[in-house]
Amino acid sequence: MLKNRSLKVAACKECNSLLSNSIQDTLAERKKLLKQRLKRKYKKILAIPNWKDEELVIMEYNMKKYILDSLKLRELTRLRLEY
Repeated sequence: MLKNRSLKVAACKECNSLLSNSIQDTLAERKKLLKQRLKRKYKKILAIPNWKDEELVIMEYNMKKYILDSLKLRELTRLRLEY
């Protein structure tokens, strides 16, 4: 393990916070740890099922908005995990 680390990688506030001051030997290990922590944090969001348009039509506004926002967050999280 390196004592003086000089490699800096840009990260968003959430990713930086999730990794905190953990130390990994390689960037690949750090990326793997981040993905694990993102999966754990967004476990419920990632488990949200797809909804049919027919089901959403009968929903009231607030419930429909909650579902659609959750689906957007699920997709964003999936894209982050694929990176």
